[in-house]
Amino acid sequence: MKTELASYQRLVQARIDRNRDNPAWGRLDDAWLHIVTHAKGILAAEKQGRAGVRHERIAAREVVALVDAVPPRAVIVCTLAMFVMLEMEPRRFRSDDAFRTPEYSDGKLSDSSRGACGG
Repeated sequence: MKTELASYQRLVQARIDRNRDNPAWGRLDDAWLHIVTHAKGILAAEKQGRAGVRHERIAAREVVALVDAVPPRAVIVCTLAMFVMLEMEPRRFRSDDAFRTPEYSDGKLSDSSRGACGG
C-alpha cells in the first residue's frame, strides 16, 4: 500500500507547497493534536481502571504509536492522500467500510496498514 499511496502523497504535498498560506493546514494540524490529546486521555483513563470501549482503546494506542513514529504533517498528508486515492481510484476499495477500516489482527494494526504512512 505504501508504494501505491506515494504518488497521491506527492500530489497532496504539491498542493500544500503551492498554498502554504492556506489556513486549512493549520486547522488540520490542530485537529490532529486534538485527536492525540483525546487518545492520551483514553489511555490514561484505562490506566486508572476506568471502563471504556475496546475499539476506542485500540484506536488510541495506534494514535499514540503514530505520534512517536511519524511527524504530524506526515499523518495529515497520508490521510489526505487516502481520500485522493479513493476519489481517483474508487474501485481500489470494495466498499466504504474497506476504505474506512484498516486491517487488524489480534487487536493490532497490520504491518501493511501501519506502513502506509510511514509508521
